[in-house]
Amino acid sequence: MRYIFTTIFLLSSLNIGFTQFITHGPVMGGTTDQSIRMYLRTDSVRSFIIELDSNQSFSNPINFPNSTQANLDKSVITNLNGLEANTKYYYRVRFGTELDTTKNGYFRTFPSEGQAAHFTFIAGSCQETSNMKVYDVMPSYDPLFLLHM
Repeated sequence: MRYIFTTIFLLSSLNIGFTQFITHGPVMGGTTDQSIRMYLRTDSVRSFIIELDSNQSFSNPINFPNSTQANLDKSVITNLNGLEANTKYYYRVRFGTELDTTKNGYFRTFPSEGQAAHFTFIAGSCQETSNMKVYDVMPSYDPLFLLHM
């Protein structure tokens, strides 16, 4: 019995990636060639840092600190400014020393105004239907726009 307790204690102290603080989002919009806005809602009012990097290994992240607000139902919109045009950014959210391991991904900023570019629009709906896999397929098109119906 002592060994079971010791094992459980050691595993819980390692923090091996079961952290989840975000309940809704991230949802992104308001994209420009140098910025994007990100909505988050958390399980309680929390401070966090959104980390962005053009490298998936996050070797040189850009940090955007913020806190969810009680008067906004534990949510907030963070403006992510100073980004490079037409660049793919990976994101993750850090709460103190812990990452929310369930919510990470990427987005692309728009090309500079007047710059010729190729991009894809996608559209989808019915995400509440258990057999609708449209949202699983969408990333394979590397879209720049999503029209959610």
